[in-house]
Amino acid sequence: MPNVFALARGGALVLALLSSCLAGAQSGTAYSPEQRARESINGLKEGVLIVRLPSQQAKTDAIREVISTPGASEAARKRLEKQLETAISSQREFNLNMMKAFREAYDFSDVLFIYDTSTSLLKTGNHSGIFLDSSLQAQAGIRLEKAPVFILHFGSTSSETSDGVEAMIILDGQFKRLEKPFPFYQRLNDFSAFIGSFLPKPNQKTEDALRIVDKLNKKLHKYFGLVQMGKG
Repeated sequence: MPNVFALARGGALVLALLSSCLAGAQSGTAYSPEQRARESINGLKEGVLIVRLPSQQAKTDAIREVISTPGASEAARKRLEKQLETAISSQREFNLNMMKAFREAYDFSDVLFIYDTSTSLLKTGNHSGIFLDSSLQAQAGIRLEKAPVFILHFGSTSSETSDGVEAMIILDGQFKRLEKPFPFYQRLNDFSAFIGSFLPKPNQKTEDALRIVDKLNKKLHKYFGLVQMGKG
């Protein structure tokens, strides 16, 4: 990893959660960005944010495939095995730090965690056993019991902003990206993370995750406060 961030119950409830999205989107009403943002912040406050943690499955599967290719030299196989081990370890560390940060620094809404490989199951309503516990293990006992649902994923803002930064990006219940004035993203590589990549502390990655999630949490609270005062 180049730096710290480069990189329910019954059937009726499940159906309700599956279809949870903005009321305007459900009804076909054409909302302005401001109206959509206000409704979204109120919805998120009452609902749940599902954090979609990256798995790097495509990358690790590709490395495994090359390792198992007949004719690969022993030296090449060992190098690839080391790459595989590093990729898995680094991604696990990132995900554990992010989960810890959301549990300690995020209080705007309820929060659940899945791997990005479970996205299709989430979309189809097959939620059993996709939500993760504190050790990143899927547990059938963790259930989606609130609506509306919003999704947070890790990606690039290139299509929304001019800088195209790596960020945490919030989507609505239909997996559509939100837009300003809703604080829909928080960049990952801030100045402190940049400095820490050159002069890292022993707990640099943990501190970076906590700080970044705290920034997002504060942005959401601030915008929610403005909306409550009729200024958002």
